[in-house]
Amino acid sequence: MRYLDRYTAYRLGIAEGGLTREVLCGRQWEAIRETAAYAREHAPFYQKKLRGIKLQAPEDFTRLPFTLPTELSACAEEMLCVPASAVERIVTLPTGGSSGIPKRVFFTREDLQCTVDFFGEGMKLMMGPKDRLMICMPCERPGSVGRLLQEGVETHIGARVFPMGLPEEGDSFSRVLDCLHAEGITVLAGLPEHIYHLMQCTAGLHVDTVLLSGNYVSPDAAAGLHDVWGCRVFEHYGLTETGYGCAVSCCPGAGYHIRESDVYVEIIDPLDGTVLPDGCWGEVAVTTLGRKAMPLIRYRTGDISRILPRACACGSVLRRLDRVRDRHMKKGWR
Repeated sequence: MRYLDRYTAYRLGIAEGGLTREVLCGRQWEAIRETAAYAREHAPFYQKKLRGIKLQAPEDFTRLPFTLPTELSACAEEMLCVPASAVERIVTLPTGGSSGIPKRVFFTREDLQCTVDFFGEGMKLMMGPKDRLMICMPCERPGSVGRLLQEGVETHIGARVFPMGLPEEGDSFSRVLDCLHAEGITVLAGLPEHIYHLMQCTAGLHVDTVLLSGNYVSPDAAAGLHDVWGCRVFEHYGLTETGYGCAVSCCPGAGYHIRESDVYVEIIDPLDGTVLPDGCWGEVAVTTLGRKAMPLIRYRTGDISRILPRACACGSVLRRLDRVRDRHMKKGWR
């Protein structure tokens, strides 16, 4: 995980070897204040939402109101902090509920480049330049998550990448299977349900490493991949709203290290919004740091997790999320 520690130190302007938990928290607080000031200055939505609230000490942060998914659906353009000409990519996400109004998330090229760098550094945990990576994630459009992962690996690692897109029944699924066998794929990244289906069709295939991302990962599914393919299994948690990347597991595999240079994570009580201490299960709320197009402040994700209270065996100073529970399984979250 030292790759991500170095990335975090670089992003936050911390000298090499100087990343400690205390220093990191101090720089995060500075980034939070800068984000709030930037959003209030440039986004009409936050000009109104943050009016009259001053961030003079870290405890003031919890006085800031939450940003809700319904507000992202209804007020996306008012959250935009840059002119339309500076927007590199717009992602439209379906939203449940009676209104059915989709969420729209905006990114500048600088925002996307931060994700490219995070993906590239994070993948160093899983592969080297001689590996061959197949990506079974959306790859069709520039700025899509698969394209960003491909760019990160090619730029930071120099490995060969095969962007296959989402495997579906029929020709595209056959094409993925053919590539797996013909190209000597050693690392596979994709949605859990697709990777698990591939495993059932290629039980005799050897893959060194699998990265599961995009949806809820059950412990049984991860264990099944390890048993059948004999591979290392890493897990990634991210949302489009966070710029895709948010947290990734390490070799010891206990929890997901948070992308703390770019995202501040809180665990809150879903009922009253109270911030919960480490070790307690609750709803994940995120504040994006350094985002140019559309910063989000205390955005309620609806996902359930907790901050693991003890340091990781890998030695990283980055905080860890426990395995994120299915966002549709909120009963009994405590």
